[in-house]
Amino acid sequence: MLIYICNIFMREGGEPHPYQQQPHYTKTGGSLWAALILLLIHFSSFLSILF
Repeated sequence: MLIYICNIFMREGGEPHPYQQQPHYTKTGGSLWAALILLLIHFSSFLSILF
């Protein structure tokens, strides 16, 4: 599941698609979303350890 999510964001933030006007913006946005989801997954696993 986690590898699947990472593959989606790597594909989004990697090579720019032909129809995208701002590849750099999409690359930073994709990595930002990947970092947010990874942080959320780590936080939820940390909460499940606590409770």
